Amino acid sequence: MLAPSNTMVAKMAIPKKEKRAAIAAALRIPEHILQHELVGLGVRMLDRTNHNFIGDSGTVVDESRNTLTVDIEGQLKNYVKDQSTFSFRVPAGQWVRVDGKLLVGRPEDRIKKRHINW
Repeated sequence: MLAPSNTMVAKMAIPKKEKRAAIAAALRIPEHILQHELVGLGVRMLDRTNHNFIGDSGTVVDESRNTLTVDIEGQLKNYVKDQSTFSFRVPAGQWVRVDGKLLVGRPEDRIKKRHINW
């Protein structure tokens, strides 16, 4: 009886769900932050028109066209994207600074959009 080929073994060894998660994690690098799904990432407020919120940090729990909803120690706060500068923590552990004006738009459309010079 012949042993299965290496490619066949590799395909059988990794379940489809884990494979998708590995691909998603590999794409969550600083260079692709604008195409990321932001929900679940750590976030810090770096600059904002209302200076009372600078320094807030938490986890993104929801995203709409114009706002990010962030869980900060059990409280949900909404931040307007185009009035803020954010720093997101990607799974690699790095913090990436992003001008909120680049994030404006529906999340599903922003992920498809190409940003050449950001």
